[in-house]
Amino acid sequence: SSATSAPQKDNRFERLTLDEFVPLFLAGELESFGTWGEHNTSWRCAERAEILHLKYEQLLSDPFQNLSRICEFLGLDRSRDEIAAAVSNCSIENLKKKEAREGTAWHVRKNADPALRFFRNGTSEGAAELSPAALGQIETQWAAPMSELGYTLKNTQP
Repeated sequence: SSATSAPQKDNRFERLTLDEFVPLFLAGELESFGTWGEHNTSWRCAERAEILHLKYEQLLSDPFQNLSRICEFLGLDRSRDEIAAAVSNCSIENLKKKEAREGTAWHVRKNADPALRFFRNGTSEGAAELSPAALGQIETQWAAPMSELGYTLKNTQP
């Protein structure tokens, strides 16, 4: 009889600098879904009409309206008060508090460095944290899908 155990979380990427992280991210070595470009393009090119395409930036710009869109898409009848409560509960401030209280019990946080936080600033301004070289690598590799999604390319044109 052999015993099985849950796979251990791979923490080797948690302490990388962004410049060390980007080439691994571009190569699809961080997730089992392939690269961001491959994963994203596969969903955008899917022939099924039952897909709601929604960017993180849209959720940030109008969380109430976009959560309402999600509920409608899923066929969920929710009141304005329920949607407003969900938006409030998922504010970055509340998510940070929840992570501080409960984060060590989350499966995705097991064996993680407790100093590292999953919920950081809750913005879509991550590009500002990248070096020009790392940003250039990302934009060069994924210029076409980024442009199709409406992202402004800073260093590269498709």
